[in-house]
Amino acid sequence: MARERTGGTVSRRGKLYARVTYVDQFGKRREITRKALDRADARRIIDELHARLDQHGDQAVLNDRSTITEVIEQYRAEKAGPAVLRDGVKIAGLKSSYNMGFTLDVLIENFGRKKLRDLKPAHLHEFKKRRLATKTRYGKDRTVASVNRELEALRAVCRWSVAQGWLSKSPFELGEPVINKSHEVSRDRVLSYAEEEALLAVCTGRRARLRAIVITALDTAMRMGEILKCKWGFVSLAQGVVNVPPEITKTGKPRQVPLTPRVRAELEAIREKTGGRADELVFGVTDIKHTWQAACEDAQITGVRFHDLRHSAITRMIAADINPALVMKISGHENAKTFARYLNPEVRTLRDVADKLHDLNVGEWEQGRESHDEGYVN
Repeated sequence: MARERTGGTVSRRGKLYARVTYVDQFGKRREITRKALDRADARRIIDELHARLDQHGDQAVLNDRSTITEVIEQYRAEKAGPAVLRDGVKIAGLKSSYNMGFTLDVLIENFGRKKLRDLKPAHLHEFKKRRLATKTRYGKDRTVASVNRELEALRAVCRWSVAQGWLSKSPFELGEPVINKSHEVSRDRVLSYAEEEALLAVCTGRRARLRAIVITALDTAMRMGEILKCKWGFVSLAQGVVNVPPEITKTGKPRQVPLTPRVRAELEAIREKTGGRADELVFGVTDIKHTWQAACEDAQITGVRFHDLRHSAITRMIAADINPALVMKISGHENAKTFARYLNPEVRTLRDVADKLHDLNVGEWEQGRESHDEGYVN
């Protein structure tokens, strides 16, 4: 805790600065200066420095001179490393640390040399505008959703910096919000049954394993990572379920996923060929990106990502009149709002809704007419 602390203003080369001096725990006199707009602003800065010294100590105040690069690298080391699991529960790090690493690199590239304390809301909006105007490495337009993910990562860094005492307030909490979820365009691509047939038709020979993966995705709504990391020890063909453990789920929570007859048939065929040892991967591959793209091209299917198979599976479950609450448990969704993005009613389902509503209306109308006619009975 700082001692013998004083605060005041000082003018240097015609510029006004707020100054706080104090003696640190080692008996060394230190001085902190911050540029001020006027004397009122200087008093505000001095009060803020006093409060931060009281709450976090002098090291926190001194560290706010750090560049955003330095802060991000500390955040990466302490918060954004690979997930550490204990008894299947994440106790540190991030399951998405690999992707987060790329995102943090983008932030360093754009903000790196700027001081953390100088980061203002205007810089965030400038970054968003600049990123949206920049093509992806594949030459495509960058989406609002992808830029929002980058801004959310920076927001996490800023909130962490506030907790460390390096910032008094996150720039994301000031001014007009820079992250607007309503501007994101949610994907609603659903694989049709005709497209499924065309896709499976080209999944032969060297792509036979992809056929089993596609069918599993379409009938279980499991994520790609969950499918590719699935081991035989998780699968019970006798019970017809996959016991998805927490270490491979996005939420870090286990769940049970039922297997349709055709998924069980595919898995039984694979097990006959491979032996199906408990510690072996069911599908024996960890990356299907190029195989998937080639299969879609051969099947002449455009605009479909592998994750759309999960979307398709959930849409089909809803169309089959499966209780949405049960579908959420199967798919591993905890947030109803997030789950709702996957509810893509097909035309047939919409017609069923209209027909059921019409039947209800007809019944009520007929009952109303009968009541009305009874009123005139002598």
